[in-house]
Amino acid sequence: MWVTSAYARGNRFARFFGRPRSAGTCVSGRMCSMEVPAPAHYSGNVSDDLVALARRIASAGSQVVARHFRRKDSYVSYTKKDRSPVTEIDRQAEEAMRAVIRRDAPAALQGVLGEELSDSDVNPRTGGFLWVLDPIDGTKAFMCGKPTFATLVALLRDGEPVLGIIEQPFLGECWLGVHGRPTLWNTQVAHTNQTNTELSAAILSATTPAMFQHANRERFFEGLAAKVWQVVYGCDSYAYGLLAAGFIDIVAEADLKPWDYMALVPIVTGAGGIITDWNGQALTVESDGRVLAAANPELHRKALTALQ
Repeated sequence: MWVTSAYARGNRFARFFGRPRSAGTCVSGRMCSMEVPAPAHYSGNVSDDLVALARRIASAGSQVVARHFRRKDSYVSYTKKDRSPVTEIDRQAEEAMRAVIRRDAPAALQGVLGEELSDSDVNPRTGGFLWVLDPIDGTKAFMCGKPTFATLVALLRDGEPVLGIIEQPFLGECWLGVHGRPTLWNTQVAHTNQTNTELSAAILSATTPAMFQHANRERFFEGLAAKVWQVVYGCDSYAYGLLAAGFIDIVAEADLKPWDYMALVPIVTGAGGIITDWNGQALTVESDGRVLAAANPELHRKALTALQ
């Protein structure tokens, strides 16, 4: 139960976002005797308590998904207006994730932008904190029994993604990216491939060739894909986890939505990679859906040039 005094509210908020530290406070940011409560709008470092909350949100969704994976008789599939598929499990998983937020998050952390239940969302262009949820990124993969789908959770602070999770329950894999910390792949630190800086030796991934239409098609196939060593398709957000782990060098995609890419930003950057739009600009909820991630700055620069 949330206590209501102003002092207690400050402490509760500081529990999630860190506290201003006096000269005697421990460097780790953990609770020390000289710490003071944070003001209501303090935006400090992401705390371990907030990371734990984000993990519970992701786990709530992925557990629903895992129970129904490869059991097509246990759910019904639909087609959305944009002709993309959705299942009852997508909606059930997102509702489970939102339930954790309603139950465990303070008032400042109740804003949600979700793929399947958008009718209750806040305006994503406003400031403050916003959860961005995708219960099943890769619904097609889920439907056909391919374990490359994932549950995605992002937390934005004034539009900037400060925390991201990719969770693949069937394979037991989870990538966690937190602003100012190294990315974790399960329990180990993830590292992108820093040694390969040449397109001619790079592995490029995209979810499907069909996502590149009109001018994007020429830019991807003739500009970038023709210059790399190998091109692979079909991994959805799982490809960004593999990039963070050092197995894929570049991911280039188009026609994505904020819930498809916001969680990926802290994960890629925290592992040593670079992720932007096709113009080299930081990704926001208003980005045009074209995403370029690369294992290191030099490779990103060359891939960006190839896409122009």
